[in-house]
Amino acid sequence: MSTARKERSMPGVTGSDPGAADVVGVLLAGGSGKRLSLDKRYLVLHGQSLLRRNLDFLRERFARVVVSLAEGGHIDFGDAEAVEIVLDACPGRSPLAGIATVLTAVQKPVFAMAVDLARPDAAALERVLAAAAGRDLALPVVSGRYEPTFAVYQPACLPAMRDLLGCGEHRLRALLSRVTVAEVPFSGDDVFRNVNTREDFERARALVDLAPRDAVTAPAAVALVGSAAGEFAPVLREELVRFGLRVAGSVPGGSAWSAADQALGGCAPVVGRADIVLALDRSADLPHRVSAGRAGIGVSVAVGAGRHEARFAAGDAVGPARFLIARLNSLRDY
Repeated sequence: MSTARKERSMPGVTGSDPGAADVVGVLLAGGSGKRLSLDKRYLVLHGQSLLRRNLDFLRERFARVVVSLAEGGHIDFGDAEAVEIVLDACPGRSPLAGIATVLTAVQKPVFAMAVDLARPDAAALERVLAAAAGRDLALPVVSGRYEPTFAVYQPACLPAMRDLLGCGEHRLRALLSRVTVAEVPFSGDDVFRNVNTREDFERARALVDLAPRDAVTAPAAVALVGSAAGEFAPVLREELVRFGLRVAGSVPGGSAWSAADQALGGCAPVVGRADIVLALDRSADLPHRVSAGRAGIGVSVAVGAGRHEARFAAGDAVGPARFLIARLNSLRDY
């Protein structure tokens, strides 16, 4: 039986919406996904990383969006514009610590959402916002289970949050009995599912890929050059595939290579199949390059009027893959 102090929001009935202009969007981006053995923030769904998809989702709905990171955490936002970051003031790497730190910093209501949410839903967000007036916390409830990382938190939650953190308690659910709660009932949890395992990701990709793709938009494309480009191409391809990208053209002479040439020429059928094209020795045609040599890997991406550049150890495919994924939008401009 629930111990939360609550007022139920009836399905189909909206309360007084506090207004998105008065609420700060918060992306909880501290967790990198140890169970997946890769940084899940860069997993790609429908041509964008989870990080960028969810950042854009919040930016489309809130005038101010803050990204919450654990103290000492690092994240590459790539070609996303001017991201405001708030580092956790309390050690523990928990959503509770992140939300408490942001509430302290902004002194306004916040809508907190997990970075690994696969399919955030605007209608669900509106229902939660509408239920927030007059309560310290508003959150979805599905079959008795709370969804605290898709929720509105008021500054009035801070005293209870600080007490919990001071006792070493980092579970968001521990907050429910200490504040007033508006429960927003939902019949299913599809829009609240997080990506914690490879199975979660594959399930999410199957659902997200049902959405239509823009047949006009070209895939991202990057040239592989340098003395070790031929050896590095399949290694980079494998890493990009692990992050969920559909890759074409990584092996010269292979079945995908002709598709890569067609994609670079604007062939529409390839657009629906490939997220990124790796083009060996196409440096004259592409402004984005991965240079693979015995001494290391260099990556250079044209971003607007400038360039983003980085160097990685020889044979390192993880770093270059994440660097490219963070700049997929720019890689589509060639």
